[in-house]
Amino acid sequence: MEVDVLLENGEYALAAEVKSALTAEDVKTHTERMCILRAYADAHKDTRQYLGGGCGENSRQAGAGLCLQKRLLCA
Repeated sequence: MEVDVLLENGEYALAAEVKSALTAEDVKTHTERMCILRAYADAHKDTRQYLGGGCGENSRQAGAGLCLQKRLLCA
């Protein structure tokens, strides 16, 4: 499993998918990855709140819309 960017502090961890063109498929894959990451964190007693995000210079409408639908941060 790979996460492009992981920003963290004592309270939060933000895993972001970074693409030049963010598509709906990228968002779906990242959403699945977030479930795996949360399970790993739970298994290791990590109680931080995990947030997901998608970033793309040329985010396609479908990718940005699905980010918002999945309650992911979108830039």
